Amino acid sequence: MFLARKKREENIIEYLLYMYQIEDTIRAVSFNLDELEQKVISQYKVDEPKKAEIRNWYQDLMQQMKADHVDEKGHVTFLRALAEEVNDLHLWLMNQKDLGVYKSDYEKAKPYLLEFQYKLKSPYTTEVDIALNALYYYVLMKMKQKDINKETHEAVKVISLFLRNLSNYFRQYEEGKLRID
Repeated sequence: MFLARKKREENIIEYLLYMYQIEDTIRAVSFNLDELEQKVISQYKVDEPKKAEIRNWYQDLMQQMKADHVDEKGHVTFLRALAEEVNDLHLWLMNQKDLGVYKSDYEKAKPYLLEFQYKLKSPYTTEVDIALNALYYYVLMKMKQKDINKETHEAVKVISLFLRNLSNYFRQYEEGKLRID
């Protein structure tokens, strides 16, 4: 929870990826708060009031996942809405004449996004969703210690650069330093 807050403030892409991992962690323990307590919450080095706050945060997230019917897959409403907001900013940025570097990074990532969507038969339709899920898939592969070929490493590197730039613009937007008219 504390890490999620920090990521939310600093890097919207890292926050979304972190929250996707939290959702999968909740699914991995079959929404069992006691098991989550044992495997995750107990690992936090904080006092009991903070652990109670963390426990409540996980419990609230579990309830929202059930209410949003994302028990098996998918993302809670507020994460989907946030990803849509990031995608809206991406679309706006693509229409700006003075953002050649951003557009160039996106153009480099675009073929990889299309390839990812095709190979995994991804149901995601926005470029930001595809990019997020490509990175998340990559992280899962690394966690499972699967072999990852050189081309995939290169694709992830290019997609990461595109998303890092987008995240920086999103932070500027939220801080009021980037005006969208």
